[in-house]
Amino acid sequence: MFSRSQLRARGVSDQVIDRRLRSGLLASRHRGVLVLNGAPLSQDGRHRAALLAGGAAAALSYSSSAVHWALLPPSRGPVHITVPTSRRRQTGLAHHVAGLPGRSITVHRGLRCTTVARTIVDVAANHGPAAARRAWTTAAARRLIRRADVAFELGRAAGRPGARFVAELAAAQDEYATPGTRSALERRALQMLRDAGIRPPAVNVLVVVDGRVFEVDLTWGPDRVAVEIDTRGTHGHGVAFDDDRERDAVLGLAGWRTARWTERDIDVHPRRTIARIRAMLAQAPLERAPSTFEARVVGPDGSLDGVP
Repeated sequence: MFSRSQLRARGVSDQVIDRRLRSGLLASRHRGVLVLNGAPLSQDGRHRAALLAGGAAAALSYSSSAVHWALLPPSRGPVHITVPTSRRRQTGLAHHVAGLPGRSITVHRGLRCTTVARTIVDVAANHGPAAARRAWTTAAARRLIRRADVAFELGRAAGRPGARFVAELAAAQDEYATPGTRSALERRALQMLRDAGIRPPAVNVLVVVDGRVFEVDLTWGPDRVAVEIDTRGTHGHGVAFDDDRERDAVLGLAGWRTARWTERDIDVHPRRTIARIRAMLAQAPLERAPSTFEARVVGPDGSLDGVP
């Protein structure tokens, strides 16, 4: 893939370019953007072509940036780019005109795009609360949320549609991410398992199912068993409550059994809790739904490992 100007810079004349277009060797993807005719174009290829069409100051934005960051599933709709000045309409492109400050732009996997914080604010404004919540939840699970960046973008977004919703997501995250409380309860849960001789689980791993990323407190991957440790502080808020139920449903479709332990389960009724987890681990893994619901665990190096 290349722009007409790139080919000119390499000594290829307009006459030669036009001849190759007429012969069918090259095809026009966007105005001034050429691809080999018939060559398949990946999602990244579509994004790269859009940026070439938008010029050096263009950045992937809105849902296209969210797809590039893997916060939303891929889409075959138009590619969204933000440019500093108005441009002529082009098929397959959605132009947004804005003077983005440097803090709102980054380069991710080789492509110029808006930051995670700016992307979520844009998604909320253009694609609605459901898409914004999904993008936020995935970004939070992958530890991509930067509080200072969110505050910066919300400060610039006063009055924009969706800005208030993003502010509520941020406030909810702050409320249920109380430092120390969750880790102390996790330590007591792990000690309970050790005392009972239960095989140790993986702790706080990221699991990808159907394009969604979830952080799971305790997992026994080969057995497809997951445990979430709930406290009023971490899971009592409305946003967290809804996200927890969504996680359980999607993991269930991937063939996982899930359990939820409270402080009472760990500190008051440990024998009952141990008996239940033993039974879960002793059972054969559940049948999973179609292959799209295969669960994949994110390794320490960011690689994805399928769970049998």
